[in-house]
Amino acid sequence: MKRVILTVLMVLLFSTPTLSQTKKKRVADKKFWIAAAVIVAASALDVESTVYWQKACPTCREVNSWLYGKRPSRKRMYLTLGAISAAEIAGMWWVKRDDMKHGTRVWPIIPIAHTAGHGGAAWYNYARNYPSRCPALGAGCVR
Repeated sequence: MKRVILTVLMVLLFSTPTLSQTKKKRVADKKFWIAAAVIVAASALDVESTVYWQKACPTCREVNSWLYGKRPSRKRMYLTLGAISAAEIAGMWWVKRDDMKHGTRVWPIIPIAHTAGHGGAAWYNYARNYPSRCPALGAGCVR
């Protein structure tokens, strides 16, 4: 009986390290958080570039007026894009979890598409050649 107990104890003691070495992969790993940070940074860059052009050209309007309004405030843009970015990050987590189950790799499409869209919009806002001042009553902008 002592031998059986000793054998069981030895098996348990030596099998424990092998069980603890098999770690479950996490969905929210380093790559996921880097992609989430890039999504948030692209959204912030888009908002700040929009604020920049609103100050540069008071007669200009927002292209996404259906989403923000014609002359949105910084607060409204951050709240709207913050909610959209949070939904995209949650969706990215969900897709990555399914990718891990099925062995696919589709989840990077979400941060790439978001960054391309908002990064392109920010580039467009900063690259446009806005007039430096506009006369009263919006009669036209002069350089």
